[in-house]
Amino acid sequence: MQMIVFSTPKEGREEEYNTWYTDVHIPELLAIDGVTSATRYSAPEMPGQGAEHTYMAVYEIDGDPLKVLAQLRENATSGKSKTSDAVDPKNTRITFWEPMK
Repeated sequence: MQMIVFSTPKEGREEEYNTWYTDVHIPELLAIDGVTSATRYSAPEMPGQGAEHTYMAVYEIDGDPLKVLAQLRENATSGKSKTSDAVDPKNTRITFWEPMK
């Protein structure tokens, strides 16, 4: 199963956002049981692209995605995860996807 996160940094904070995401956020997520890999993507500026978000991260989940989500929330509320105010929370979406059979 994959956890797919769509996100956009706040205006003018893209470099700070990318540094935090790469150096802090991904290692924190990879430390959660069940999160086995992470790959980031950026949406290129192309005519007709219509991408709603600037970035997408795909995390491979091995196990119960609800446990992963619960740990993410617990880490955020306890302060174990370091958040960045460069992230625009109104432009962040977390979704889970599974292969079709």
